[in-house]
Amino acid sequence: MKVKSLLAGIIRDLHEFDWRELASPQGSGGWPAAVRTSVVLLLTSSLLAGGYLLRLRDLQERNARLALEEAELAAELDVLRTRVASLDDYRQRAREIEEPYMRMLRQLPYESEIPALIDEITSLGLSFGLNFDSIELAAELDRPHYVEQPIVIRVSGGYHEIGAFFSGVAALGRIVTMHDFSLRELSAEELELELLARTYRYRPLPEASTGPETAQAVRQSPIQLEQGHAEQFNYAVGARPNPFAPLALPGATGPEAARPGLNPLEKYALHELRLVGLLKYEEGNVGLLQDPSGTVHRVERGDYLGPDQGRVQRITDLGVELIEWKTDETGAYAQQETLLPWENGQ
Repeated sequence: MKVKSLLAGIIRDLHEFDWRELASPQGSGGWPAAVRTSVVLLLTSSLLAGGYLLRLRDLQERNARLALEEAELAAELDVLRTRVASLDDYRQRAREIEEPYMRMLRQLPYESEIPALIDEITSLGLSFGLNFDSIELAAELDRPHYVEQPIVIRVSGGYHEIGAFFSGVAALGRIVTMHDFSLRELSAEELELELLARTYRYRPLPEASTGPETAQAVRQSPIQLEQGHAEQFNYAVGARPNPFAPLALPGATGPEAARPGLNPLEKYALHELRLVGLLKYEEGNVGLLQDPSGTVHRVERGDYLGPDQGRVQRITDLGVELIEWKTDETGAYAQQETLLPWENGQ
């Protein structure tokens, strides 16, 4: 009965309470006990619920971050496992790479060895019969791991001798590369070569970047050259043609060596000869040509005229028809039909 009457009292107080008084908490002292208790419970519940939600959100965000970190660490662990499994292979590859690297370093001359390399190139060219017009050291070019030394070379000589010189420079123990070369014809037998060669001077690297073992090995054997590791090319003349020499067709040796005993009309250019007469016979026509001196010559089919081995094919009312050997822009000989007309003599 007491509990029932207590509950009835609380319900009555809540029912009779003017809830608009909540807007004025200053008068909370006069509120019924049931109302004060209800307000306290409501506020307490709200605070607990808000704190719980805020804490729960922080925990959820932290959980998401930890899950992401876990995935990243798992992926990194897989990579590390793969690297550990391949560690021996990596070490073997590093040794294989280090060997040619060391070999190339030993082929780079030091600054004090550049003059000796220049002497070696000069001696090589002289041994092939080349004439050195000049050999000059250009300004050095700094590179990250070495110093590039350009060398301007000007030589003259035969085509095959220049080819052998290129082959000899490529076979030197030191690394020398050749760039920007030009050839100029001085005569039928002599060419002028201008060449930009480059050698590469060794610049010692800090041990922190190369490792103490590598740096020590290079210092101990800086000039120890090794041969046979690169493909070698030896220039052999053999049947190689000289592209600067005139090309002669089979059976044609050129006007300077046409036949023993040139006839007098072969020393004159065709425009210097005048066709002054024509004699007609059953066995063939005969032309009368006057040379610059005024002498008149008889010309028949098969005779030679002019400096280009011009051979008479026929003599007609139009003039003297002949075939000459002419050279084109490549120096090759080719036959060309030419007419010496009557207009030259009239």
